[in-house]
Order: sequence, then structure tokens, then C-alpha cells
Amino acid sequence: MKKSFFSLFRQMPVLLLGLGLASANVAYAGPFGVTTLSPSAQTVEVGDTFSVNLMFQPGTYPTSGLKTPLSFNSSILQFVSASSTYGSATFNTANSGTGSVSFQYLGGFSSPTMATFNFLAVGVGTSALDINPEQWLNNYGWFGINGLAVDGSVTVTPSSAPVPDAASTVALLGLALLGFAVLRRRAQA
Repeated sequence: MKKSFFSLFRQMPVLLLGLGLASANVAYAGPFGVTTLSPSAQTVEVGDTFSVNLMFQPGTYPTSGLKTPLSFNSSILQFVSASSTYGSATFNTANSGTGSVSFQYLGGFSSPTMATFNFLAVGVGTSALDINPEQWLNNYGWFGINGLAVDGSVTVTPSSAPVPDAASTVALLGLALLGFAVLRRRAQA
């Protein structure tokens, strides 16, 4: 079935919005604010602690709040803590078992960094860091903003801490036994 020229023309704003969101480092997306995780991708080792910042850039619609869950793979990452420079920000119960923590703030925006989430890398693999933000639009209330969020990811590699080789371990054990034998003889003498 052929689409009319006018039906294709009506879809043009959606296409243009999609192209704008696909561009790298979206800083402004028109009427709605942009929520991102920074860094959007990072690589850490098992046992490392690291941070991810929740960033928000308001759009032209009057916005006075932001809330979002942050989901992660709990077999790869363990939630440690969260903080915000905004005093009235709240973090709802974090659940490392299901891999989620949520953030909420109502008030003005003085800094693009809304919150910092701290994690411990506990398993090898790549964990997506998914956000699904809602913005408090003045005179409207909470309004879900799908598509104006930039999720993140963390790749966890095995620890590169040196592992002692077998010869060193045997030599160290032999030295310890020799020291123990010398101390025992002195104690008996």
C-alpha cells in the first residue's frame, strides 16, 4: 500500500528527533531535558570500586524535577552507595540482588551532575546501566521521557593482580619452615 506524501511528511518530526538523538554527545534536545550517565562506558577490573554520574541538562519546557531508576546486572556489579549535591534528593532502597537503585529530586537545577552512584565490580562481563527518567514538568507533574536518555555500560575484566608462581610459593614455604625449625631449636636449648 502506498503512503501518501502527507503521511510521510507527518512522520518527519519523529525522524528528525531520532536523528538528533542519535548524534554523539547530545547536549540539548529541544523542549525536554536530556538525562545521561557519565562516563557512558568504562572498563574496570574485578575488585575495583568505581563511580557513575547521573547528569541532567534541562530543555525549554519548565522543569523542576527528575526521577529515574538505575538498573544493572547484579552478578557483575554490586551497588555500594550514592550521593547528591542536591540536599533534597532521595535515593530509594537499593537492591543489589535485583540490580536496581532509584533517584528522585524536586527543585531547581544548579549543576548538571544530579547524583553519583558507587559500585563494586564483583564478576567478569559487561553490565548495561539502564535509566528510564521522568521529568517534573511545571503545571503537568511527572512526565515520562522515553528516548531522551543516554544509558551506560561497564565492562569488568579479570583482576590483573600478580599471582605468585608455584616455585616462589614453594621457596617461601621452605623458608618459613626453616625459620620455624631454627626457632624451635633455640627454644629447646
